[in-house]
Amino acid sequence: MLVVHGFPTSSYDFAPMWAALTARFDVIAVDLLGSGFSDKPVPYDYSVFEQADILERLTTALGVSRTHVLAHDYGDTVVQELLARFGEGTCSLHLDSVTLLNGGLFIDAQQLTAIHYLLDSPLGVPAGVLTSKPVFKTSMKKILGPVGRARDVDLDGWWAILNYKQGKRAMHDVIQYLDEREQYGGRWTAALARAPCPVAFLYGAEDPVSGDTIARRFAVLAPHAPIVRLPGVGHYPQAEAPAEVAAYFNALHDHWGSPPAGAYAYRGVR
Repeated sequence: MLVVHGFPTSSYDFAPMWAALTARFDVIAVDLLGSGFSDKPVPYDYSVFEQADILERLTTALGVSRTHVLAHDYGDTVVQELLARFGEGTCSLHLDSVTLLNGGLFIDAQQLTAIHYLLDSPLGVPAGVLTSKPVFKTSMKKILGPVGRARDVDLDGWWAILNYKQGKRAMHDVIQYLDEREQYGGRWTAALARAPCPVAFLYGAEDPVSGDTIARRFAVLAPHAPIVRLPGVGHYPQAEAPAEVAAYFNALHDHWGSPPAGAYAYRGVR
Protein backbone atom coordinates (compact mmCIF):
# COMPACT_ATOMS: atom_id res chain seq x y z
CA MET A 1 0.00 0.00 0.00
CA LEU A 2 1.43 3.34 -1.09
CA VAL A 3 0.12 6.20 1.07
CA VAL A 4 0.44 9.74 -0.31
CA HIS A 5 -0.32 12.73 1.92
CA GLY A 6 -1.54 16.26 1.19
CA PHE A 7 -0.56 19.90 1.68
CA PRO A 8 0.77 21.38 3.93
CA THR A 9 1.12 18.35 6.16
CA SER A 10 2.83 14.95 5.86
CA SER A 11 2.38 11.20 6.03
CA TYR A 12 2.02 11.65 9.80
CA ASP A 13 -1.63 12.49 8.97
CA PHE A 14 -2.17 8.75 8.64
CA ALA A 15 -0.72 7.84 12.05
CA PRO A 16 -4.20 7.31 13.58
CA MET A 17 -4.89 4.69 10.87
CA TRP A 18 -1.47 3.08 10.95
CA ALA A 19 -2.42 -0.04 12.91
CA ALA A 20 -5.39 -0.72 10.63
CA LEU A 21 -3.40 -0.17 7.43
CA THR A 22 -0.43 -2.30 8.46
CA ALA A 23 -2.69 -5.12 9.65
CA ARG A 24 -3.58 -5.77 6.02
CA PHE A 25 -0.77 -4.32 3.91
CA ASP A 26 2.93 -3.65 3.84
CA VAL A 27 2.79 0.14 3.82
CA ILE A 28 5.03 2.73 2.18
CA ALA A 29 4.22 6.18 3.58
CA VAL A 30 6.50 8.74 2.00
CA ASP A 31 6.81 12.45 2.73
CA LEU A 32 6.75 14.25 -0.61
CA LEU A 33 9.57 16.60 -1.52
CA GLY A 34 8.98 19.86 0.34
CA SER A 35 6.94 18.20 3.08
CA GLY A 36 7.30 16.37 6.37
CA PHE A 37 10.77 15.02 7.06
CA SER A 38 11.86 15.06 3.42
CA ASP A 39 14.10 17.80 2.02
CA LYS A 40 12.46 21.20 1.55
CA PRO A 41 14.70 23.14 -0.84
CA VAL A 42 13.90 26.83 -1.31
CA PRO A 43 13.53 28.40 -3.71
CA TYR A 44 12.56 25.40 -5.83
CA ASP A 45 10.34 24.65 -8.81
CA TYR A 46 8.16 21.98 -7.19
CA SER A 47 6.09 19.96 -9.65
CA VAL A 48 3.43 17.27 -9.50
CA PHE A 49 5.33 15.49 -12.27
CA GLU A 50 8.54 15.36 -10.26
CA GLN A 51 6.67 14.10 -7.21
CA ALA A 52 5.27 11.28 -9.34
CA ASP A 53 8.78 10.58 -10.67
CA ILE A 54 10.06 10.34 -7.09
CA LEU A 55 7.36 7.85 -6.13
CA GLU A 56 8.23 5.71 -9.13
CA ARG A 57 11.95 5.82 -8.34
CA LEU A 58 11.36 5.08 -4.66
CA THR A 59 9.17 2.05 -5.26
CA THR A 60 11.59 0.76 -7.88
CA ALA A 61 14.46 1.11 -5.41
CA LEU A 62 12.41 -0.83 -2.85
CA GLY A 63 11.69 -3.60 -5.34
CA VAL A 64 7.95 -2.84 -5.42
CA SER A 65 6.38 -3.27 -8.85
CA ARG A 66 2.67 -3.18 -7.96
CA THR A 67 0.69 -1.54 -5.20
CA HIS A 68 -2.65 -0.34 -3.92
CA VAL A 69 -2.79 3.42 -3.27
CA LEU A 70 -4.41 5.61 -0.63
CA ALA A 71 -4.04 9.36 -1.21
CA HIS A 72 -5.23 12.67 0.19
CA ASP A 73 -5.42 16.30 -0.98
CA TYR A 74 -2.28 17.27 -2.96
CA GLY A 75 -1.41 13.58 -2.96
CA ASP A 76 -4.59 12.93 -4.96
CA THR A 77 -3.19 15.05 -7.78
CA VAL A 78 0.15 13.25 -7.71
CA VAL A 79 -1.68 9.94 -7.89
CA GLN A 80 -3.84 11.21 -10.77
CA GLU A 81 -0.57 11.71 -12.67
CA LEU A 82 0.48 8.14 -11.79
CA LEU A 83 -2.93 6.96 -13.05
CA ALA A 84 -2.40 8.88 -16.30
CA ARG A 85 0.96 7.18 -16.80
CA PHE A 86 -0.49 3.79 -15.88
CA GLY A 87 -3.21 4.24 -18.48
CA GLU A 88 -0.58 5.20 -21.06
CA GLY A 89 1.54 2.17 -20.21
CA THR A 90 4.48 4.34 -19.11
CA CYS A 91 4.28 3.90 -15.32
CA SER A 92 6.80 1.61 -13.61
CA LEU A 93 4.15 0.79 -11.01
CA HIS A 94 1.14 -1.44 -11.60
CA LEU A 95 -1.69 0.20 -9.64
CA ASP A 96 -3.99 -2.46 -8.19
CA SER A 97 -6.47 0.09 -6.83
CA VAL A 98 -6.67 3.79 -5.94
CA THR A 99 -8.66 5.20 -3.03
CA LEU A 100 -8.79 9.00 -2.88
CA LEU A 101 -9.66 11.05 0.19
CA ASN A 102 -10.67 14.73 0.15
CA GLY A 103 -8.73 16.66 -2.47
CA GLY A 104 -9.09 19.02 -5.41
CA LEU A 105 -9.55 16.36 -8.07
CA PHE A 106 -11.26 18.88 -10.33
CA ILE A 107 -9.95 22.44 -10.21
CA ASP A 108 -13.32 24.02 -11.05
CA ALA A 109 -15.16 22.04 -8.36
CA GLN A 110 -12.91 22.80 -5.38
CA GLN A 111 -13.53 25.77 -3.11
CA LEU A 112 -10.16 27.32 -2.28
CA THR A 113 -9.74 29.31 0.93
CA ALA A 114 -8.19 32.75 1.35
CA ILE A 115 -5.05 31.03 2.69
CA HIS A 116 -4.68 29.06 -0.55
CA TYR A 117 -4.87 32.24 -2.61
CA LEU A 118 -2.49 34.10 -0.34
CA LEU A 119 0.17 31.37 -0.34
CA ASP A 120 -0.11 31.08 -4.13
CA SER A 121 0.32 34.84 -4.61
CA PRO A 122 3.50 36.97 -4.80
CA LEU A 123 3.00 37.50 -1.05
CA GLY A 124 3.14 33.75 -0.46
CA VAL A 125 6.71 33.62 0.83
CA PRO A 126 6.32 36.22 3.60
CA ALA A 127 2.83 34.92 4.38
CA GLY A 128 4.24 31.45 4.93
CA VAL A 129 7.25 32.59 6.93
CA LEU A 130 5.13 34.82 9.17
CA THR A 131 2.48 32.19 9.83
CA SER A 132 2.21 31.61 13.58
CA LYS A 133 1.10 28.53 15.45
CA PRO A 134 -2.26 30.07 16.50
CA VAL A 135 -2.98 31.13 12.91
CA PHE A 136 -2.05 27.68 11.61
CA LYS A 137 -4.26 25.92 14.14
CA THR A 138 -7.19 28.27 13.52
CA SER A 139 -6.91 27.72 9.74
CA MET A 140 -6.80 23.96 10.16
CA LYS A 141 -9.78 23.89 12.51
CA LYS A 142 -11.84 25.72 9.88
CA ILE A 143 -11.50 22.78 7.48
CA LEU A 144 -12.10 20.08 10.08
CA GLY A 145 -15.65 18.87 10.60
CA PRO A 146 -17.50 18.72 13.93
CA VAL A 147 -16.12 15.22 14.47
CA GLY A 148 -12.56 16.41 13.91
CA ARG A 149 -12.92 19.50 16.08
CA ALA A 150 -14.22 17.33 18.91
CA ARG A 151 -11.44 14.80 18.47
CA ASP A 152 -7.91 15.40 19.72
CA VAL A 153 -6.36 15.81 16.26
CA ASP A 154 -2.64 16.40 16.72
CA LEU A 155 -2.38 19.92 15.32
CA ASP A 156 0.66 20.54 17.50
CA GLY A 157 2.42 17.65 15.80
CA TRP A 158 1.41 18.91 12.36
CA TRP A 159 2.80 22.34 13.23
CA ALA A 160 6.11 20.93 14.47
CA ILE A 161 6.61 18.89 11.29
CA LEU A 162 5.68 21.84 9.08
CA ASN A 163 8.46 23.88 10.71
CA TYR A 164 11.10 21.19 10.13
CA LYS A 165 13.68 22.22 7.47
CA GLN A 166 12.14 25.62 6.65
CA GLY A 167 8.76 24.12 5.89
CA LYS A 168 6.90 27.41 6.23
CA ARG A 169 9.26 29.00 3.71
CA ALA A 170 8.61 26.17 1.24
CA MET A 171 4.81 26.44 1.30
CA HIS A 172 4.66 29.10 -1.42
CA ASP A 173 6.78 27.01 -3.78
CA VAL A 174 4.94 23.74 -3.07
CA ILE A 175 1.47 25.23 -3.53
CA GLN A 176 2.27 25.98 -7.16
CA TYR A 177 0.55 22.63 -7.75
CA LEU A 178 -2.63 24.75 -7.91
CA ASP A 179 -1.32 26.29 -11.12
CA GLU A 180 -0.53 22.82 -12.47
CA ARG A 181 -4.09 21.74 -11.71
CA GLU A 182 -5.26 24.57 -13.94
CA GLN A 183 -2.84 23.66 -16.71
CA TYR A 184 -3.14 19.87 -16.64
CA GLY A 185 -6.64 19.43 -15.26
CA GLY A 186 -7.85 17.83 -18.48
CA ARG A 187 -5.13 15.18 -18.36
CA TRP A 188 -5.79 14.32 -14.72
CA THR A 189 -9.57 14.28 -15.08
CA ALA A 190 -9.27 11.93 -18.04
CA ALA A 191 -6.96 9.70 -16.00
CA LEU A 192 -9.73 9.13 -13.46
CA ALA A 193 -12.41 8.63 -16.10
CA ARG A 194 -10.30 6.02 -17.90
CA ALA A 195 -8.65 4.43 -14.86
CA PRO A 196 -7.52 0.89 -15.70
CA CYS A 197 -7.87 -0.17 -12.04
CA PRO A 198 -10.59 0.13 -9.37
CA VAL A 199 -10.95 3.67 -7.97
CA ALA A 200 -13.00 5.04 -5.09
CA PHE A 201 -13.64 8.37 -3.36
CA LEU A 202 -13.97 8.35 0.43
CA TYR A 203 -14.52 11.81 1.85
CA GLY A 204 -15.52 14.03 4.74
CA ALA A 205 -18.77 15.77 3.81
CA GLU A 206 -18.17 18.86 5.96
CA ASP A 207 -15.01 19.84 4.09
CA PRO A 208 -15.47 23.40 2.75
CA VAL A 209 -12.68 22.87 0.21
CA SER A 210 -13.23 19.49 -1.46
CA GLY A 211 -16.30 17.75 -0.12
CA ASP A 212 -19.68 17.28 -1.81
CA THR A 213 -18.85 19.38 -4.88
CA ILE A 214 -15.96 17.07 -5.72
CA ALA A 215 -18.04 13.96 -4.97
CA ARG A 216 -20.80 15.02 -7.35
CA ARG A 217 -18.33 15.52 -10.17
CA PHE A 218 -16.61 12.23 -9.36
CA ALA A 219 -19.97 10.41 -9.56
CA VAL A 220 -20.55 11.73 -13.08
CA LEU A 221 -17.00 11.01 -14.21
CA ALA A 222 -16.77 7.49 -12.74
CA PRO A 223 -20.38 6.33 -12.33
CA HIS A 224 -19.46 2.80 -11.30
CA ALA A 225 -16.83 3.76 -8.73
CA PRO A 226 -17.71 3.58 -5.02
CA ILE A 227 -18.21 6.87 -3.19
CA VAL A 228 -18.30 6.91 0.61
CA ARG A 229 -19.66 10.05 2.31
CA LEU A 230 -18.72 10.65 5.96
CA PRO A 231 -21.15 13.10 7.63
CA GLY A 232 -19.63 15.33 10.30
CA VAL A 233 -16.11 14.81 8.98
CA GLY A 234 -14.04 17.50 7.27
CA HIS A 235 -10.94 17.71 5.12
CA TYR A 236 -8.80 15.20 7.05
CA PRO A 237 -10.93 12.04 7.40
CA GLN A 238 -7.88 9.88 8.13
CA ALA A 239 -7.15 11.95 11.25
CA GLU A 240 -10.70 12.97 12.20
CA ALA A 241 -12.42 9.58 11.93
CA PRO A 242 -9.66 6.97 11.51
CA ALA A 243 -11.71 3.99 12.69
CA GLU A 244 -14.59 4.77 10.32
CA VAL A 245 -12.24 5.40 7.40
CA ALA A 246 -10.39 2.13 8.10
CA ALA A 247 -13.65 0.20 8.25
CA TYR A 248 -14.88 1.56 4.91
CA PHE A 249 -11.41 1.20 3.40
CA ASN A 250 -11.29 -2.48 4.34
CA ALA A 251 -14.82 -2.96 3.02
CA LEU A 252 -13.72 -1.51 -0.32
CA HIS A 253 -10.81 -3.92 -0.47
CA ASP A 254 -13.05 -6.82 0.48
CA HIS A 255 -15.28 -5.80 -2.43
CA TRP A 256 -12.28 -5.61 -4.76
CA GLY A 257 -10.99 -8.99 -3.60
CA SER A 258 -7.77 -7.76 -1.99
CA PRO A 259 -6.10 -10.33 0.26
CA PRO A 260 -7.24 -10.18 3.90
CA ALA A 261 -5.12 -9.12 6.86
CA GLY A 262 -1.99 -11.21 7.24
CA ALA A 263 -1.96 -12.45 3.65
CA TYR A 264 0.95 -10.30 2.52
CA ALA A 265 4.47 -11.42 3.33
CA TYR A 266 6.44 -8.79 5.22
CA ARG A 267 9.17 -7.33 3.01
CA GLY A 268 10.66 -4.89 5.48
CA VAL A 269 8.98 -1.88 3.85
CA ARG A 270 7.50 0.60 6.32
